[in-house]
Amino acid sequence: PGEALSGYYQSVEEWFGLKPEAAEPLLKEVHKATGETRRLFDLPTGELGSSDEILARANDALLQINLQSAQKTAQLEAKNQQLVEQASTDSLTGAANRRKFNDFIAAEFAGVADTLRPLSLLFLDADHFKKFNDTYGHQTGDRVLVTLAKLLKSVMPETALVARYGGEEFAVVLPGADRRTAAQ
Repeated sequence: PGEALSGYYQSVEEWFGLKPEAAEPLLKEVHKATGETRRLFDLPTGELGSSDEILARANDALLQINLQSAQKTAQLEAKNQQLVEQASTDSLTGAANRRKFNDFIAAEFAGVADTLRPLSLLFLDADHFKKFNDTYGHQTGDRVLVTLAKLLKSVMPETALVARYGGEEFAVVLPGADRRTAAQ
């Protein structure tokens, strides 16, 4: 009944330009006339019930449909947010990935051109990392990268972006930080 009522409202508005508040009394009149026509021609329509009861059931069903739709929308929005985070995060370290870095630095450069506020960029490289991996193994090397990313994120301001730039290379974008602040 909820979908039928929704379809009725849509059709009446499309065909006659009537809003739901004007279409509902029309529906009650049709219901009343259907009962009279049934009796007049002795038609087997079954029990029609009261139009108020039918409308109440239809409105309840419509409300349920709307609630389910809202839940689905919320679930899809959460899933989309999760996918956006996955698409911009390095799967090993949890730092931003190169794509996120490129987008972020481009947006920051555009903002700096307009405001002339300072912007600093740090590049960090784990020295002799290939030798470390060869000596201790890639799993241990991965743990070092994860720890390094966590350490960088913990000491940088919230406005900074810590990104894995390449293998053992990290980049840190520091919006609003001048050269001296970045060096510290």
